[in-house]
Amino acid sequence: MFYIRLLLLSTLLLTTVACAPLAARYDFDVEADFSQYQNYQWKSKTHKNNAITDNSLLEKRIQSLANEQLSFQNLNLVTSNPDFYLTYHISTRERIDVRDYGYGYWRPYRYGPSTDIYQYTEGTLIVDMIDAKSNKLVWRGWTSRVINQPSLPEPLLEKALGDIFKNFPL
Repeated sequence: MFYIRLLLLSTLLLTTVACAPLAARYDFDVEADFSQYQNYQWKSKTHKNNAITDNSLLEKRIQSLANEQLSFQNLNLVTSNPDFYLTYHISTRERIDVRDYGYGYWRPYRYGPSTDIYQYTEGTLIVDMIDAKSNKLVWRGWTSRVINQPSLPEPLLEKALGDIFKNFPL
């Protein structure tokens, strides 16, 4: 019984670690003067590459949640003459995680190699900040998560955007 519990606990721990969210990352232009940015506007997406993630309902949800995050940083959404544009990209890819445990023992017998295979979908959300005058990328933030559903639920998007905007330079 002890070995069964140990095996179940080990499998649960490895599954949790394998499916843990990745930390949000960012990159920026070191020459950009971020103090000049106060007003922003959403830039319309010019290319659509995924019928599931590129839809108006998802776009509205992402923009609304991002606007809420940015309002906490005293940034203003405007309809004309922005200091910078925001845009986002979403990508998904199928991932396979293989864990090989070698030989194991089940008292009193020895059994063969034990391998666990986890197949999952990883989604990546990228937010770009583009200077309105030069039309150049000045900041990019992104994070990846395991997606267990065909749709992207609001709490997942809220957490991902919150993690991304923690590194926002303004």
